Amino acid sequence: MKRCLSVFLALVILVAAFAGCSAAKSSEKNRVETSSPSDSDQQKPEANQEEAKKEDNSQGENIPSYKAVLYFHDKEAMSVVKEEREIKTQADQLDVTQKAKMCIDELIKGSANGLSTSIPPTTKVMSIKMDKDIMIVDLSKEFETDHNGGSAGILMTMSQLVLTLTELEGVKEVSFKIAGRTQEDFKGHIEFNKSFTRDEFKQYIKN
Repeated sequence: MKRCLSVFLALVILVAAFAGCSAAKSSEKNRVETSSPSDSDQQKPEANQEEAKKEDNSQGENIPSYKAVLYFHDKEAMSVVKEEREIKTQADQLDVTQKAKMCIDELIKGSANGLSTSIPPTTKVMSIKMDKDIMIVDLSKEFETDHNGGSAGILMTMSQLVLTLTELEGVKEVSFKIAGRTQEDFKGHIEFNKSFTRDEFKQYIKN
């Protein structure tokens, strides 16, 4: 009887020990599986980066722009050449005076194709307004004081400005002021108290 009881107790102890080991192994396995990232989790950062890139590209494509037609002169200052340029804007809709200011600013920056500009880089646009089909442009004093002068240089300057601005819809003539004042002449070479038409300068366009 005692022998049977001893055998029974030994079996109970073995079963309990085996169950305890199995439970420990199962718990360890679950802990390892929980802490190991799945394939889908590892792919999330890359997927998020791709989504961010797509969003950035989409935003770049949606930035409004204006296609400007500009005129720059050749190195000999004998003729002007048309240059088209996409200009990034802050608004979907621009009126003609806003477009004009952007065009003049681009003329001041210079050509992207190796051409030249004779507009002083220090020139600033003070104001632009329309009087029916005449555009009135007020430029800062640097337009005159920093200009290199010379009949050829002044002719190219006026060709650049008038031909560029009359590309804008509704602009038939252009007149200029300097620092708010209308001048009789520009550096003694050209009559300046008048409106200029495209016909006066289109002969200088290089085909």
